[in-house]
Amino acid sequence: MIEILSQSIWRDEAFSLLLAQKNLPQIINLAAKDGSPPLYYLILHYWLSVFGDTPEAGRGLSFLFHLLSLLVAYLI
Repeated sequence: MIEILSQSIWRDEAFSLLLAQKNLPQIINLAAKDGSPPLYYLILHYWLSVFGDTPEAGRGLSFLFHLLSLLVAYLI
């Protein structure tokens, strides 16, 4: 496995994982109080339901977004 995916989680990652485990209205409400747009947390909510709620699964979504942004940058 990629080493960065198996390291212990940071504070912001823990917040994202905990928030994404809530139900959808709670995610929107808590993200609004934090000032963050809730789209990432909503996507992460469904991602975790498919891949599990491990730190590696949570990082997998961010890694996927990273790869997609590299692809877009390359195409531009």
